[in-house]
Amino acid sequence: MAIGGEGLAIPVASVSIAGITFPATYVGSSSPSQSVTLTNGGGAALEIARITADPVDFAVHSSCPDSLLPGESCEVGVAFVPMTGGTKAGVLTIEDSAAGSPRRVALGGTGRDFDIVLAGPSVATVNSGATATYMLNVQPAGGFDQDVALRCVGLPAHATCVLSRSQVALNGNDPISVVVTVETDGELIAAAPPLAPSRRASAIVLLAMLSSVPGLLLLRRRDRAQDLRRSCSLAMAFLFFALAGTACVTEPKTPTYFQIVGNFTSDSASLSHSSTLTLVVH
Repeated sequence: MAIGGEGLAIPVASVSIAGITFPATYVGSSSPSQSVTLTNGGGAALEIARITADPVDFAVHSSCPDSLLPGESCEVGVAFVPMTGGTKAGVLTIEDSAAGSPRRVALGGTGRDFDIVLAGPSVATVNSGATATYMLNVQPAGGFDQDVALRCVGLPAHATCVLSRSQVALNGNDPISVVVTVETDGELIAAAPPLAPSRRASAIVLLAMLSSVPGLLLLRRRDRAQDLRRSCSLAMAFLFFALAGTACVTEPKTPTYFQIVGNFTSDSASLSHSSTLTLVVH
């Protein structure tokens, strides 16, 4: 006796590639998109639930519909958009209704960038007219091998910034040292605002005024007005010298924050990084 039957039609999903390695890409720019083909080789529709890439350094551009009929294919595009420099590893994940879901495709790429880092103290305290010195390193990331232009930004008037290198040529591996010299002049004197008279100065003035009162009470009426004027003049003199002595006190100048900025520009990318330094002048 012949036995016959009909199998249950199911979707069968497959991807065209196991992994993608992107070319080195400047941070903040995007590589050309590469494609992964998703195919339904089964006998029923393949429902596609979600297509994602992780981490955010990889971006998905999918043309796949919500459902693939038997024998149909669609393209999943992936681009490398590095957020920081260095080697990146990720994964493309496709969740669907076929057995073996989710499907994963390995992703990899290298972000190219540079950074400006301190090689010594970030704060320099000098007297007005003296010179402050700082040490920095410009270092590559992800094999960055381009020229970086450097400049000082934010210095106050009467201060001059001199860089040992205004441009560095990175070789992709080694950091390059830069010496930052800030020259100040006599105009950067830390002049404090006038201060209120101290308690001691006020006490001296009050004592001088009170010491004249008993003598005034013993004088004849016609002499009191003249002596009162003398006592007031003496008190004013005490007050003047007390205030003058107090105003001579100075305080350190408010710290000045300035930056060393590095820039690189090409047809496909524009990178800018900085390091903040502090100058205190007495």
